[in-house]
This record gives sequence, structure tokens and C-alpha cells, in this order.
Amino acid sequence: MERDEAISTKRIQRGTPVAYRGQDTDRDILNPASQPALLFHGHPGRITDPTLQHVQVDWVGLEDEPASFAVGFCPTTVDGGWAGPTVPGLAEISEDGFRVRKHRIESGQLGRLEHRQGTHLQSLEAEPAPGRDRRPEHAPHRSALVPQADR
Repeated sequence: MERDEAISTKRIQRGTPVAYRGQDTDRDILNPASQPALLFHGHPGRITDPTLQHVQVDWVGLEDEPASFAVGFCPTTVDGGWAGPTVPGLAEISEDGFRVRKHRIESGQLGRLEHRQGTHLQSLEAEPAPGRDRRPEHAPHRSALVPQADR
């Protein structure tokens, strides 16, 4: 699978499957029992409000959180403040890609482990590396951040 690229503003419509392209965050998740407890890079969702100034997405597993019903994404701006060609925080993904990512979240398999700044971060952006498709047994349930010793 290729890297997720920003969705074109021309492709923004209700129901479109997308992936989150930002930094992992728990900022807009209020219920500590939410699973997953983070909105993470590659997280799948569907556009629920295509208003370009505030595109809203229903994120898998976070449907009742402000991350889904209050947070919006905006396109880049061009001269004069007009909407630019892309929404940098969102990537359009295929229906198959959405189903795979959703299944990984629901089954606790958040994707492959990637090394970033001294921690291994689970990402849904690409296929899992062989032997690395499950979180370690000692990790918190469905946590997107899994500290491990460097190998």
C-alpha cells in the first residue's frame, strides 16, 4: 500500500472513507474507556459533514467522542483565503482499505510497529511487517503507543 496522500477538496463528500494524517493525539477523546484511546495516524473514518470549512469525520471506535462530532478539518488556503486543492489532515482511502483498518482496530491489531523518536508507534498506513502484526502481550489493550526496547 502506498503512503496516504492528502484528499483533494473535489473528493470531499459524505460517506467517503478517509484516514487521519496528523500526529497521534488523545486531545479530543474524553472517555478513558474509548477503544482505541487515541486518534492516530492512519486511523480510518467516514466523512459525515463535507462542509469545506469544517469537514467532520466519524472515526472508527471514537463515534461518541468530540474527535468525531466536534473537530473539523480545513483545506489549505490559497491567495485571497480561498480553499486550496487539498485537506492536509485527511487522506482518501479505498473501501477495502477502510475495512482492513477497521478490522485491525476492532480486533486489537493496530498495524505494524514503526520506530519513531525512541518508541515504536503502531500505524495503519501500511501493511504490517512479517511477525510484527500484533501488539506485544504486555502492551495496554488497543493502545497505539507501544514502548519497546530498541533492537
